[in-house]
Amino acid sequence: MVVVVVVKRRGTDMEKKTLEVLFTNKVFCIPDYQRDYAWESDNVDDLFSDVRESIETGTGHYVGTFILSKVNSTHGEIVISEALQIGRDTITSPDDAARKAAVSNLHSIVDGQQRLITLSMILHALVAELSPDDEDRVFYERRFLRSRTIPHLILQNTNQTFYYRLFQDTNGTEPKTRGQRRLMEAYKEVKRQVQTICSNGKPDQQIRLWLDAIKDLAVLEFIEEDEGRAIRIFQTVNDRGVPLTMMDKAKSLLVYYSSRFLNSELDHTINESFGEAYRSYDAIKEVAESPAYPIGLIKARKFDEDSILRWQFVSMKSNKFTYEAPNQYLLDSFLRPELKDRRDNTDNLKQFIKDYVFDVRDFFSSLHSILDRMKTDAWYYRFFALLGPSTYLYPLIVRLGQRELLNEDPFRQLIEIADVRVYKTRATDPSKDITMLARDVVFEAQANIAARLRTFIDNFMPNAEFEKRLRQDVYSNQALVHILFEFDQHLLKRHYTLAELKERRTAEPTIEHVFAQQPRFDFPAHGFQSRDEYQDRNNKFGNLLVLEKRLNGRCNNRTMEEKINENNLYAESAYECVHRFRLDCKAKGEFTVTALDGRTDELVQFCLTQWPL
Repeated sequence: MVVVVVVKRRGTDMEKKTLEVLFTNKVFCIPDYQRDYAWESDNVDDLFSDVRESIETGTGHYVGTFILSKVNSTHGEIVISEALQIGRDTITSPDDAARKAAVSNLHSIVDGQQRLITLSMILHALVAELSPDDEDRVFYERRFLRSRTIPHLILQNTNQTFYYRLFQDTNGTEPKTRGQRRLMEAYKEVKRQVQTICSNGKPDQQIRLWLDAIKDLAVLEFIEEDEGRAIRIFQTVNDRGVPLTMMDKAKSLLVYYSSRFLNSELDHTINESFGEAYRSYDAIKEVAESPAYPIGLIKARKFDEDSILRWQFVSMKSNKFTYEAPNQYLLDSFLRPELKDRRDNTDNLKQFIKDYVFDVRDFFSSLHSILDRMKTDAWYYRFFALLGPSTYLYPLIVRLGQRELLNEDPFRQLIEIADVRVYKTRATDPSKDITMLARDVVFEAQANIAARLRTFIDNFMPNAEFEKRLRQDVYSNQALVHILFEFDQHLLKRHYTLAELKERRTAEPTIEHVFAQQPRFDFPAHGFQSRDEYQDRNNKFGNLLVLEKRLNGRCNNRTMEEKINENNLYAESAYECVHRFRLDCKAKGEFTVTALDGRTDELVQFCLTQWPL
């Protein structure tokens, strides 16, 4: 089964081999700069399908390339010591010989961590089905899982303990990060698949069949003594048909220049900075995907590291490039030319790389810190979870946050006004103006930033235009729920507490038409003389309320009288504006087109006061 082709190339071993040979005499570690575990159940299922196909056809299956970097003894001792300390409740303390062997055989996984972690999970689950004294169990444990008490696979940081606790108690292990949650979900899928295998008659025989098939999976291995060159190989191998993120490519390109022109002096700095950015990204997604702190833009599947990297790029202080730059522009028109121009000047190249990677690191970290404030600050929650700022404002928001200007007025007020007026009510994208401002925030005086923001708002949504648009159809205005939330607080004469905001958001606020979108009465009635007059008012401010989703569903095209009197549905709402409206209608006996127009006037005036210039 084993086919071995060895090609020596500048200290690199390239071998085609089986998974068993790959694991022989190796301990694998995942470096901190790598992104966290990201596979989902579908990926796990695909891997099982590959192995199942291999068993059914009686042929080996190729599961991809693994790019490894040999870890030097000094760093290896640190990695093993930290792993033993972190995993002290899941790893039995090894003897000196086992520890030395682990250090000398330690390899860093540059590419292939997702597959290797998942294969390790599958092996753990399969081996656990064999009896403790079974010879095959002893063989597979020593070859693939642990050697003389030291695991063959060491994960990043606290993931190490979490990962090995999964095998002891899947349901009793509480994930604390997005990566850990995915590890748990993946292992649960692994366990489901293994139980299916065991249910197909003669469990021991089936388990041995699967273990043999996995042992003989074909892989291609690259081993590079220099980690910088290993990362460059990673880009070369993966940039052929399998798309890498722009962030992966940028990191690889920077490591290449460090390795080639700076004697690898900045390899560690680059890897550590990007590693921190990856960890910040995972934390950002963790916040945005939480039911308590939802941010639709960031929780979307298409939102990834490159989305944030582009925000960082267009708002760089030294950026002289287009404000509409696509992701590929970052690599081809910025990084490559800038690095090439500096490669003959060591100091200049070194400074450029450090400035860039530190700004990437800090930008990602700042965005996480800003979003994390939703957990403690009601304004941040209202702004991000309820209003949901436009994607075009995020570069400016992060740069303001880096200067700690979002914690005070006028900046938090102005950024909200810009979003409500320009991006939500006008629904336009003056990207050049706002991006130039985001770049200048890094060094401009606070008073100038505030003045430029006011000018920006006045240029694209002055008071007269704002009022005109508010008097038109506002049902499609993406700020509408936020506007009605603010109006509710205005009526209460106080701000919602953070707990109240979460409660309102959990109830899924929706927009309710007082007069149904399709009329439920003959004309004339309620002051309407015709269907055209009714349709003209239907999506105006005065005909709209914010209402909990469950109540909105029950209102479902009922008449206003049914909602206010017969069924009393509005009385169940937690919103002050709904109660005031209900009581006012009861006092007057009806709701007419005149009252609708008066309510429109009231809400328009509120908006002009709440989000002024």
